[in-house]
Amino acid sequence: MAERHPRNRTGRSPLRRGLAVAVLAVGMLTASMAPGYGTGPTTPVPGPQFTPLTAAVMTEPAPFRATDGKTHLSYELLTTNALPSSARVRLDRVEVRDARTHRVVGSLSGQALADAANPVGDPLPGADGYTPAPPGPTPTVIPGSQQWVVWLDLVLDRGQRVPRVLEHHLSGAVLTAPVPPPSRRRSRSPRPIAPRR
Repeated sequence: MAERHPRNRTGRSPLRRGLAVAVLAVGMLTASMAPGYGTGPTTPVPGPQFTPLTAAVMTEPAPFRATDGKTHLSYELLTTNALPSSARVRLDRVEVRDARTHRVVGSLSGQALADAANPVGDPLPGADGYTPAPPGPTPTVIPGSQQWVVWLDLVLDRGQRVPRVLEHHLSGAVLTAPVPPPSRRRSRSPRPIAPRR
């Protein structure tokens, strides 16, 4: 068993501790999730924002050298729409940054994001190796009370430093359910009942 450094109380490697910090950072999401249909750009509020969309890293990304000679970090990001089933969240972009330098390491948006995301429990299209995967629907919309997995494969160029801690920035919009038109019927206000004498 490896000896722990006196300051390392958890006994975990710096990468594992960093990933735990990344999971907490993802949980707080520095995303800008604007209410409405997201027709106009929104300016993110500085600092962590608590949103109805949460995300968590499911497995510790382990760097490996692939046949293309580049280093890859492949892992899953579990997203949860915590809103009721009538409210959907449109996920426009997932951006992964080096937490130390804040440099973007990789990102997904548009069709690439749609192809990399699927609901929990649904097999990844084309995962059987025989059936070609159809293009995912764009935009990527996560129904309320559902979890989706975003499959990430970060590719680092030769000689590029592997980040010790990752930050995940998600951007999109809350798609509210249409409000039904007001009823034409007038509601009657209750009348007090007079006591009998």
